Amino acid sequence: MSINALDVASALVIMTSYDYNLGNAYFIKVLIGKRYTLPTMVLEALIDYFCKIGMQGKSEEEEEDDEQMPEPMPVMWHQTILALVQSYKVYLTP
Repeated sequence: MSINALDVASALVIMTSYDYNLGNAYFIKVLIGKRYTLPTMVLEALIDYFCKIGMQGKSEEEEEDDEQMPEPMPVMWHQTILALVQSYKVYLTP
């Protein structure tokens, strides 16, 4: 069964407004893996979402102390961002 590309785009934008958890990351990964042609606004929302989640674990004290390592991101985060880059590398190159 096929899903309309605009429905997928709106679902991805809505999911990027949620807090990060593995369930949301899995659905984002599945929808990205379908390789729909997504509007630029959706790609920017996904990139902002991944950047925000990647920087989320740092507090003010940790930013000042460079010796302390940030918390590692879950494997699903890495798999999802890899799916984004592999699916849309044509659109993400400058």
